[in-house]
Amino acid sequence: MEEEALEFRRRVLPPDHPHIATSMGNLAVTYSDLGRHKDALKMNEEVLEFRRRVLPADHPDIATSMDNLATTYAYLGRYEDALKVHKEVLVMQWRSLPRDHPDIASSMFSVGIMMFDLGDVAKAMHNMQGAVDMLERAGFAADHPQLVIYRDGHAHCIRTDSWPAWDREQCGQPLVGLM
Repeated sequence: MEEEALEFRRRVLPPDHPHIATSMGNLAVTYSDLGRHKDALKMNEEVLEFRRRVLPADHPDIATSMDNLATTYAYLGRYEDALKVHKEVLVMQWRSLPRDHPDIASSMFSVGIMMFDLGDVAKAMHNMQGAVDMLERAGFAADHPQLVIYRDGHAHCIRTDSWPAWDREQCGQPLVGLM
């Protein structure tokens, strides 16, 4: 269905129309949902290249495309690549959004997840706590789903950090699934 929508938009819209990138992004999400992460990666790379070509450099859709690419890297186990891109997104957002914007909190949390999955629990906790604090300052209710997820991720890091080093491998599960 998403493939058909993309082909339709490519037929009827000008070649640089933003809705084409939207359909491409939707197809990438579908690929990822189906476990076709390599196909999702290719499509996310194309979406990012497309949006960089047709949108201003600070456009929020570029940050969204970068975030989607980073998430796909993480699903493929390419945590260092994912961390690099998530940090780039965070810098873009710091420059263009209000300081307590939920998108910044989301990026901080994503950086925290990658830090955790790369074994740096202290930096993971720092980023995750920053994301929690930011959402609380923004007025998110204590039971808001996003805030609950962030608190759970932070608590997981605290539990992991308190384990003896020899037992941390028992945790073993990356936090990528929280993204």
